[in-house]
Amino acid sequence: GPDWARWFAGYRASVDWPGAVYWRELADAYPDAKIILTVHDPQRWYASALATIFQFPMRRHDQRERKVYAMLGRVNPGAAALPQMLDKVVWEPVFADRDFDGSQEDREFAIKAFLQHTEEVIARVPRERLLVFDVTEGWGPLCAFLGKPEPSQPFPAANEGSHFNRVIAAKKRGAVVPVAIAGAVIMGGVPALISWLAGGGAAIIAAVGLACALIFLAVFLGTDQLITVAGRRRAAAARG
Repeated sequence: GPDWARWFAGYRASVDWPGAVYWRELADAYPDAKIILTVHDPQRWYASALATIFQFPMRRHDQRERKVYAMLGRVNPGAAALPQMLDKVVWEPVFADRDFDGSQEDREFAIKAFLQHTEEVIARVPRERLLVFDVTEGWGPLCAFLGKPEPSQPFPAANEGSHFNRVIAAKKRGAVVPVAIAGAVIMGGVPALISWLAGGGAAIIAAVGLACALIFLAVFLGTDQLITVAGRRRAAAARG
């Protein structure tokens, strides 16, 4: 199994995915660790998940999107490694590799998995190690469970759907913009070089290079925008 001591060297806690998948292994590896199980209204959780994390498998099943992400993966291998890791760690074992297209069957499956997870954690973890926590309760139960004083600042609410999507959009821009710039330089530079070798004047060379760069940017960014709009429409249709 994994060398948990090496992976967690210098850290005191693990939060959210992918660590949450290994809650059983971590509970056994750290028998003195306390475990916090956050709970939500299942229907509201599904609606939030459908508008955020469940959009990832939807997006990967569109052919245009596959091509764009394949291009990003070649330029930035980390962009490809992340969804591959999520597939192996989260989607396949937890959600049976479903697409989550918003069908009633998907809704029932996801909520059932959600409730089963909650029941299993409560049944397996000793009561003295476990806090079943609804974040709407604020600092009180959490700080009492951890034996810590309550902070003076308000309890944070930074994992709402709108916030999540803004963070993802910013990360996406960070991956797309360098690819767009590099592509524009290449697509503009190569024709300009050919024009120069053919004896074209400076104005012609500049015009050819600029035109090709702009055409590439229009096609690339336009395709990316179409993908974004298509994803929003699918999410809206799934929500009814």
